[in-house]
Amino acid sequence: MEANNLFAMALQLGSEWKVTRSELSPVDHSLMIWLDFREGHRFPCPECGHPSPAHDTVEKRWRHKNFWQYKTELIARVPRVDFPEHGVRLAEVPWARSGSGFTLMMEAVILMLSQEMPVSQVAEILKEQDTRLWRILEHYVHSLCPEVARARQWLVANGERLQSVDLEEADG
Repeated sequence: MEANNLFAMALQLGSEWKVTRSELSPVDHSLMIWLDFREGHRFPCPECGHPSPAHDTVEKRWRHKNFWQYKTELIARVPRVDFPEHGVRLAEVPWARSGSGFTLMMEAVILMLSQEMPVSQVAEILKEQDTRLWRILEHYVHSLCPEVARARQWLVANGERLQSVDLEEADG
């Protein structure tokens, strides 16, 4: 079986997406995976859900959890849909939250690690900037418990430094 088919299965892309190319670089320990949508697929409008063909496309990138020890990035030609009521909107992709530079799987890894260790250590392990990780954490903490998010903002504004996030406490 071809590597691109294996990556498509591992990513659980569904029928509307395919892996078109992949490059593994042993020099910088990275894996790049290019995705594209299948011709003729209609995408729902993010506003109303009405399906529409692609109007045009934009290239987007997401950091994914590592395959093996290789830093993995997904690169996709993402369609935009055009509706008279809402204008041109970027279609949603099944592997990432709208506006995030990380896949949902990578966000899950970030959340799990951040419950066990300081965010600076998570950033070091993942070879990411801690500010990017804090944006992910703030999104989920705010959605779970707005009071915890406001408390964190107050602590940061008053010079306190947070080490890790306890999402179970935030949820309770």
